[in-house]
Amino acid sequence: IQSTASESDIKKAYRSLALKLHPDKQSGALTDAQREELDRRFHEVKDARSFLLDAEHAQAKKKYNANLESERLRHAEEQRREQTMSS
Repeated sequence: IQSTASESDIKKAYRSLALKLHPDKQSGALTDAQREELDRRFHEVKDARSFLLDAEHAQAKKKYNANLESERLRHAEEQRREQTMSS
């Protein structure tokens, strides 16, 4: 998912991957190694969802995105000033 994904986007992506990776949802015979790999990946997705939906992480992400935007605007203003001064 993109870094700008909303909470609903995160939940939607999680549901899709959870259904795809959940060991109990697999049809056909799986080897023990395949089942363990699916289980590992399923738990990674579950942990990632928990992290991304965590309130502290969400607040830090908003602050980070705001800082990025502020830096982008500052850089654009500096470029505008340089162009104005050199003209």
